[in-house]
Amino acid sequence: MKDYFKPFRCSIYLMVLLTVSGCSNELLLSSTVNSMQSFALRLIDPIFQINVKTSSELQSTATQKNTLATAAILAPTKPNYTFALQLASVSSETAIEVTFHKMAKQAPSIFQGKPILNVEVADVHDRTFYRLKFGGYKYLKNAKADCAAIKRQGIDCWVSKYTDNRIYF
Repeated sequence: MKDYFKPFRCSIYLMVLLTVSGCSNELLLSSTVNSMQSFALRLIDPIFQINVKTSSELQSTATQKNTLATAAILAPTKPNYTFALQLASVSSETAIEVTFHKMAKQAPSIFQGKPILNVEVADVHDRTFYRLKFGGYKYLKNAKADCAAIKRQGIDCWVSKYTDNRIYF
């Protein structure tokens, strides 16, 4: 009797392995489930006890997993930055772009490509200031090193807190 269940046991092992690994096992499952919609198998061996779900239950489980995975991929990730380099503080939004382009001409090697630029709006003594911030840093020592490099190019900067308010020029 044990020899009779051996091929069946191997196919069940294969189905479980494919299901656990996340591989597509629709063809194998549909050919097995076509003859029986749902079954539970309990052999004499106590180690081998398995319940097999119907194809609709498996598909709904797979759909739920795919939905969760898609949501995790599409969910916007917040940057894990703590520090940024404040380059300027101006009194109007239009002056931010003009100031940045002047700095980019003065130090093109630093501002090449598409740098991370943020603006922080600060109200000080009934006046609104727009603080132009460059980069995003997790560690203070990295921010200080880049600030020193920018100062060597003749642009004033200081390390400040990161503001997640991206701007693009």
